[in-house]
Amino acid sequence: MDSQGNAYVAGNSQSQDFAVTAGAARRTWRGGDGQVNPEAGAGNGFVVKIQAIDSTLLGGSAEDRPMSITLAPDGSVWTVGHTPSTDFPVTEDATQLTNRTVGESGDLRAADGVVSQISDDGSP
Repeated sequence: MDSQGNAYVAGNSQSQDFAVTAGAARRTWRGGDGQVNPEAGAGNGFVVKIQAIDSTLLGGSAEDRPMSITLAPDGSVWTVGHTPSTDFPVTEDATQLTNRTVGESGDLRAADGVVSQISDDGSP
């Protein structure tokens, strides 16, 4: 993150219509023909700057792992993953109010699946 709270993500894309901004260093795809490594395909590297509006931590005292994320039409964010935490935060109307794993807290082999919703303002 930079001093203004923006995060940066770098990777590789094989998309020939990757969205770029007007001031981008490169605005056209030049991924080649895939001849260097045909199994990997052809692609360009990319760098994306993400302006952080809201940020939150999610979890309890053990190693909690959101594994997938999606944005809902109402602006809320849904995550699915797993938690071995016995103190993972839940709402009063949660389907399961306590962790039912067998084993020590923190043991990912004894983790419960978890679905979380975070509202568009960052609150649970």
